[in-house]
Amino acid sequence: MDWWAVLQIVIGASITIGFVVWLENIRKPKLVLRIEDPPADATYQGRPAKNAR
Repeated sequence: MDWWAVLQIVIGASITIGFVVWLENIRKPKLVLRIEDPPADATYQGRPAKNAR
């Protein structure tokens, strides 16, 4: 096997892996969940669930 072919395979694989890592990083959701300080409580009078958060 020619060394030039091996080099092309290694470079192509590196570019492909880098592209996939970059693409999956872009597709990662940016959802952030956090608890309010203090929690906002809502009350519902005359309902089975009296308190909701």
